[in-house]
Amino acid sequence: MTEYAPGMRLIIRDEEWMIKEIDTYEIGAQALNCIGISPLAKEKNYTAYIR
Repeated sequence: MTEYAPGMRLIIRDEEWMIKEIDTYEIGAQALNCIGISPLAKEKNYTAYIR
């Protein structure tokens, strides 16, 4: 499993996002709470769910 940390930048659906917070669940899944930093996604919130 990839290790994620707040401040990391991700490319999701051709847009750049920065992780603000990570929620980890007992089943091993994670919710990556991100904010957009590329022009189209700027200042928008996005949550990526990772298993």
